[in-house]
Amino acid sequence: TGSAEGLSEVAGGCDSTCSFLGQEVRCGFVVKWAATFEFDGPDACLEAYTYALIKCSACRYCTIKETGCSAAHTSEAPVAQSSSRPRPGTARPPPPWLGG
Repeated sequence: TGSAEGLSEVAGGCDSTCSFLGQEVRCGFVVKWAATFEFDGPDACLEAYTYALIKCSACRYCTIKETGCSAAHTSEAPVAQSSSRPRPGTARPPPPWLGG
């Protein structure tokens, strides 16, 4: 169709899937998982969305708003380092399908 909206519909938008940690998952899952376990602070969703774009090129058809990421997916604990880096000392739990 030539429009970004048309591309989203053709590609599946946020229902687009990619391989992430050994499983096929939807883009929204990657963003919310990264916002919860990889990033912190007021920009955690934005940073997680960028992370998802790097890990899953199909996520380019999904907007950050459509992922459903919100402050509820981020930690409210203060961060000692820049929020553009993963949380220091945070043990990343495995995704549920890995039996963690």
